[in-house]
Amino acid sequence: MSSEKKLDDILISDISNGIEALGNLIYLICEDADHPSQVRQYANMCEERLRVLASLMNSTANDSDLSPRKKATYWQ
Repeated sequence: MSSEKKLDDILISDISNGIEALGNLIYLICEDADHPSQVRQYANMCEERLRVLASLMNSTANDSDLSPRKKATYWQ
């Protein structure tokens, strides 16, 4: 397996994990809707996961020479 393929697999795995984490946090937000402080904590965790995903996407965009307007810009 080429090193480029390995890096692609790692990137896909990291993005998949981030999406799964967001899904789990959304579930917890729904479950704890009557506990505002807990919901805020989960929402902050969602924001952090989104920042990580945006960073991954931007590093991928930089590697593939995508134009700046096509890069993720979520909370930079």
